[in-house]
Amino acid sequence: MSGAASARRLKTVDMQPSDDFGRSISYLIGAISNILSIGGSRLYRRAYDIGLTEWRLMWVLAIAPRITAQRASQIMGLDKAAVSRALAALERRGLVRAVPDPSDSRQRIIELSEAGSELHGRIMIIAKERERRLLAPFTKEEIRVLAGLLRRMHGNAVNVNAFDPRALVEPAALGPRR
Repeated sequence: MSGAASARRLKTVDMQPSDDFGRSISYLIGAISNILSIGGSRLYRRAYDIGLTEWRLMWVLAIAPRITAQRASQIMGLDKAAVSRALAALERRGLVRAVPDPSDSRQRIIELSEAGSELHGRIMIIAKERERRLLAPFTKEEIRVLAGLLRRMHGNAVNVNAFDPRALVEPAALGPRR
């Protein structure tokens, strides 16, 4: 059976065009992220005793070795505390090495250990298959366009978080400022 025929037989979530949920890009991105995160977290935890944040940190370190935890948190879009917890878990298992940053004694340079690189390679096989299944309904051209659109959206996301809603509504309607 061809990949396209197989993709048509995969189970999907029924989203009618009239559903308000299906019209909100933010909702769709969040829902897709949640579905994939829950499934990935269960899978990686069960198979490798690795949490999703630890796996994402390993993925980043495989692409950008010898970086600080602060830089990893920027790349991952997570707060430093979450990355620090993931780093500590990976260090306890001997999957990463951390050494003082010679240019800034407050920072540490982190990288995958040999065991971490080996585990990363095994998990990547599964991660690539999960991505292949996710993108199975699309043509190569649609995937290329989607990737470009998502890169642009990713680059613009910081502008969404910089937005101050008090410019649009009465400050009292938003509740107390924290």
